[in-house]
Amino acid sequence: MSQHNRSWMFSPESFVRLLGAEYSLMRSAGVLQRFYISSLLIVAIMLLTWLSVRYAIDLLFHAIIIEIALAIFFCLLWFAFIFSC
Repeated sequence: MSQHNRSWMFSPESFVRLLGAEYSLMRSAGVLQRFYISSLLIVAIMLLTWLSVRYAIDLLFHAIIIEIALAIFFCLLWFAFIFSC
């Protein structure tokens, strides 16, 4: 049986790791399905949050310099969050 080379984003193991769980332990405990659904919901919430912030910035600020400054601020905030964990 040949294994398919799937993208990391669509593998069940990557979604379980998104929650910080160990794939093999979740599979042996029989709760893998709940963790898989939870990680999909977290991705959906993150996407919805990103879209709502983008929509709010589009509605509130029409000057290009303010949009660029906010984009830089959010990028720096994101990198600060990543490197602080």
